[in-house]
Amino acid sequence: MAHYIRFEVYIPTTYRVATQTEGKKKRYETHALSPSLLLEFVDATRRTLEGITEANPMGPTPFKGWWQKRNRKTIVIDRLTYVFGLAKEHESEKALDFFTEWKAKLETGLAQQEILVMFFPVRTIGDFF
Repeated sequence: MAHYIRFEVYIPTTYRVATQTEGKKKRYETHALSPSLLLEFVDATRRTLEGITEANPMGPTPFKGWWQKRNRKTIVIDRLTYVFGLAKEHESEKALDFFTEWKAKLETGLAQQEILVMFFPVRTIGDFF
């Protein structure tokens, strides 16, 4: 049995961005996840953690999220995919720093207020790394 920290990152594959027009009306544009940004993230994660798993990229998005700020009428709907990776328990601080940095990069690159990153301990049958 081996002990790891599992990191999950939920990434919008399509998302809407609101922009203010001259008449103070909001205009919404739908955008798609940049394949190059995702590839850069996957490559960096693979090099750091020795592996990463992505939800089926050829299938439909596994998640749909609804986001509404308090006291606002606008609801933003995202279609989400996710990736996860396992960090060795003794490398958890290094992995936390890595995912914190990439969380900020993804938020900026995808014009998102928030990218959900979760981490929690797991045990596996067998030692993968």
